[in-house]
Amino acid sequence: PGQIVLDYGQPVWKDEYGKALESDKLTGRRWRLGKDFWTTLDTNLALRVGDAELRPGSYYLTIEKTADGAFVLAFNNPEKIRKQKLDAFVASRTKGGIEVELKHKQVDEVAGQLEIGLKTSEEDNSKGKLWVHFGPHVLYAPVQTHIYASKSKKSKKSKAEYKY
Repeated sequence: PGQIVLDYGQPVWKDEYGKALESDKLTGRRWRLGKDFWTTLDTNLALRVGDAELRPGSYYLTIEKTADGAFVLAFNNPEKIRKQKLDAFVASRTKGGIEVELKHKQVDEVAGQLEIGLKTSEEDNSKGKLWVHFGPHVLYAPVQTHIYASKSKKSKKSKAEYKY
């Protein structure tokens, strides 16, 4: 009934990233989520991520840590970014977009490379979670598609899937 694709570069976790997150260095500014080209979410389904509604289309993703310590994922319009000729390296220059506050959890298992995914519920495949795991940090938000819900087939869980 539809398709959702996440495309991203996988930077390797470095302890200096953790130190930067603990400091104010990254607070109040957007940064790219991934490496090299823009992290892109492309969907031909309408989605609800957190409290935000996304229309079918393509989005460049950025992330920001707010002054109160929350993490905000922004779904940016690629056409506006292309008109400005912005590279993902200067993600801090992006403005607007659809913003979603993510929940944050520190876990014992450190992701050596960035992992981003969508996981559907076993009870209802129209619901699930969008998650980001990098180093000991997991960020996530509920996701709902606007498709007919049906039971998902049970599958083996990968090491990156956590119970939140």
